[in-house]
Amino acid sequence: MALPNIIMQLRLKSYLYKNIRLSGYGIVPPTPFTRKDYEARDLESDVIHPQKGAYFSTTTGIVKPIPSDYFITKPSIEEQLHNIDPKSSIWICHSPPYGGKLDVSWEQTHLGSKALTNQISKRQPILSLHGHIHESPMLSGTWIEKIGESYCINPGRNAQQLHAVIIELDEKGILYSLQHTVFGNCKW
Repeated sequence: MALPNIIMQLRLKSYLYKNIRLSGYGIVPPTPFTRKDYEARDLESDVIHPQKGAYFSTTTGIVKPIPSDYFITKPSIEEQLHNIDPKSSIWICHSPPYGGKLDVSWEQTHLGSKALTNQISKRQPILSLHGHIHESPMLSGTWIEKIGESYCINPGRNAQQLHAVIIELDEKGILYSLQHTVFGNCKW
């Protein structure tokens, strides 16, 4: 089943194609990078203090330093994920779930979202598609893992080869094939 030729922002919105609903979320937990436009506290209880030199960009492109209360004034990822359409069977989220094999960094630490892990575990979408930690599949040895019955995917990225996943669903939204362009077929 091929999706129509569309480009749209799915940030906390959903798109229905035939009987498959897709929803998206592009915010990530705080990173060591200084640009903070697409970051938020992961859990509502998290206390985050912006690092020196942190900034965000306005809609007109003006760069502004992050005020000390920046993260506390924005809703957390945990709070925002409650707004993902509960009927969505495919989630497209920039951050991978926390603590598995899809969020392993060069420093061998986990950089994913705990809030996302909790919501995938609770809501069980068929697929959850991720990025952000580009090196993770090469370091962990896998591009896919399950949380409950949900298949979570981070294809990874490097400059030498295209890292992509070919996903086949039937007309009812039943998953029947996953193939990575570098690592091959899903072993489940």
